[in-house]
Amino acid sequence: MKDVTLRVNGMMCSECASEVQSALERQSGVQRVEVPLSDGEARLSTDDTVDPTDLVAAIHEAGCEVSVEG
Repeated sequence: MKDVTLRVNGMMCSECASEVQSALERQSGVQRVEVPLSDGEARLSTDDTVDPTDLVAAIHEAGCEVSVEG
């Protein structure tokens, strides 16, 4: 398993954070997702099949901007 942290810009409310979390949970290979609004991050545990560009695309579809931190 691999841990990924994404800096999410544009989450203004808990509904935004929930939409981002749901979008990430729908991605194949994602094992765990935490999206605390106060941190402005999405923290995930994924298997080795996950392509980070798919995660970024999912967050963009949820209406937010993102950058990979690790």
